[in-house]
Amino acid sequence: MKYMVSGQIKVRTKDGERALLAGQIISMPADKAAALLLAGKITEMHPRPHDLHERDRLFHEHTERLSLYPFSPEKIPAALWEMIRESNRQLDTAWMSGSIDDFKRGMAELETLCIRAYYHTIRKHDEN
Repeated sequence: MKYMVSGQIKVRTKDGERALLAGQIISMPADKAAALLLAGKITEMHPRPHDLHERDRLFHEHTERLSLYPFSPEKIPAALWEMIRESNRQLDTAWMSGSIDDFKRGMAELETLCIRAYYHTIRKHDEN
């Protein structure tokens, strides 16, 4: 089965020991994953079928809303661009985990950042 790492864990492989960080995906037999699941170090990666439909619907709504706020990365502060990139990575993690609540929170955060970037872009355009 596939699991997503919630914290930092070390796993043994054929080649030795390897550290995994939050957000990374790992495959392992369910019996070996049981202790890590109980400790909250990993979460299962099997969203319920109805959640997949809801997640897809939310994704399409989200991308339509974001298209209303086009921005140019070169016209916004570098720190804001990095915040957008990090938020997008977190949204990808929420997508993979199948958590609808995490996905909704991530979408709202990314949308807020994109609106800020949009207004920075407009301001830069008006200054030129």
